[in-house]
This record gives sequence, structure tokens and C-alpha cells, in this order.
Amino acid sequence: MELRHLRSYVAVAEAGSFTLAASRLRVAQPALSRQLQALEDELGVRLLRRQPRGVALTPAGQLLLERARVLLGEFEACIQRVRALGSTASGVVHVGYAPSLTVELLPAALAAYRRSAPEVTVTLHDLGGNELADRLRGGALDLAVVPRPRETNARGLDFEPLRTYAIQLAMPAQHRLARRKSVPLARLGEERLVVFRRDEYADYHAMLEGLLAAAPRRPEIAAECDGANSLLLEVAAGRGVALISQAAESMVAGRLVLRSLDPSVRHEVGIARAAGLPLSPAAALLCEQLRAVA
Repeated sequence: MELRHLRSYVAVAEAGSFTLAASRLRVAQPALSRQLQALEDELGVRLLRRQPRGVALTPAGQLLLERARVLLGEFEACIQRVRALGSTASGVVHVGYAPSLTVELLPAALAAYRRSAPEVTVTLHDLGGNELADRLRGGALDLAVVPRPRETNARGLDFEPLRTYAIQLAMPAQHRLARRKSVPLARLGEERLVVFRRDEYADYHAMLEGLLAAAPRRPEIAAECDGANSLLLEVAAGRGVALISQAAESMVAGRLVLRSLDPSVRHEVGIARAAGLPLSPAAALLCEQLRAVA
């Protein structure tokens, strides 16, 4: 059995007529009849009943029509995927990112990428860490530039580190800790913290749990925010202090004071992608630009 036999069968079954199907396929009707007879002989079942006006499907023929449509659709999808993997000239690359962590990497990489692949459209998705991980696994994103996923979010993902950054404490310039060069981790329990929302940023809260394990007491959570901008606004308004990445220094310049932690704590930012799924050449080229910038 070959794909052409299935295509011919589907054409006849959908047209309900050898004559109409032969016209659509641009083949001679006797040749089409021979193909369908050979298919019935191979399967050992009757698929079609010839009638005075066209043909009718047997139960076996109806089942084959349903399954053949699925098989042919999957084959066409496979062909399209292979063709997309073979060309970087056009297409769309969907990239997830965490704004406060990628301000050094992503803009420069995108500028270089657009010069080298001007026909590719890059669509950016600013999402919480949990949703980024879900969309990567589901195939809605080609890649994401994020901190190393932890625990549940790491499942089914590959991660390639690009840069390592220190975790710092952000506070208003008038805060009492702003006079220090560094802040002992043990002092965090005395502060009110502004944090990202737990239901959207599980990895951030896993990092917090590790840091605060050394504090004599748990700090009060002053506010939970849905993004970096709202978190920094809350800190600037005096709601509390926040633990953020050194990568966000350019976002807080002139607005807040950053102080290192003692002992220092670092984290990785890199490329996350679905494990086991090949990248298109367009997405792979963007990864190369990110590595070059890093």
C-alpha cells in the first residue's frame, strides 16, 4: 500500500464517483479503478459498492476513509515541519522572556538577528515563569530566555546557561540598609519583602525559600506583584525591599539602591527549550546570537 493509493481512495470516497475523482486527480478513470481494485485485493475487503450513480462506502470503507484522512493529514504536517526546519529565510520564532533578567542579552541579540535573518518574524512573549514553562512544553514557544527552571518548571525542559548574576537587595535611597555596602542574609528576616506572585513565579519563590532558610525569622511579605515594573514601583513607594537579579541594574538606575548580599548568592540566566524537540534553523540561529552576546 502506498500513499498514492490512500489519496486515490479518499478522492473517490469523498467525490462518490470514479469519474469526478479522476477529473480532480487528473488521471485516467481506468487507472484509478485499477488502483482501488488493487487496494481492495491487498486488504482483502470490499471498500466500495458500485452503484448506477457513483459509489457507496461499505463499513470497512468508511473506517478506512476516516483513518486515511488522519494519516494523510499527519503526513502533510510532517512535510511542512521538515521544510520549515530546512530554511531560515522566513517564518516566525516565538520567544518567551523575563524582562528584568534579559535587558543585557535580548535586545543586542535581537538586533544582530534581524540583520542576519530579516525575513524571520520574532514574536516576544512577556510571561510569568510558570506560564513560560507550560508554553515551552506545549510547543507554543520555540525558546525562552529565563533563569534556570527549578522543580516542577524544570520538567520536560532543557536549559543552557548564558550568564551568571548576583542576587541583590533593592531598596529606596533613604532606607536604613542603603548605608551599608552589603546586607547580611540574616537581616532579611527583619525586613518587609515585596515579591513576585507565587502562583506565577514558582522558581522565584523556590529561590526565596533557599535564601531565607538561613534567616532567624521569616520576613513579612508586604506585597505580591505580577511583574518586574510593579515590583520596582512598590519598592520605590516604600512598601518594602525586594530581592532582584543584578541583571536588572539598568531598570533601577536612578530609582532605587542595590546592595549585595553577604554571603553572595548567584543565579543563572539562559536558554530554555522543550526537551527532545528539534529547533528550527530560525530558532537555532537566534540561540547562536544569544550565545555571542553572552
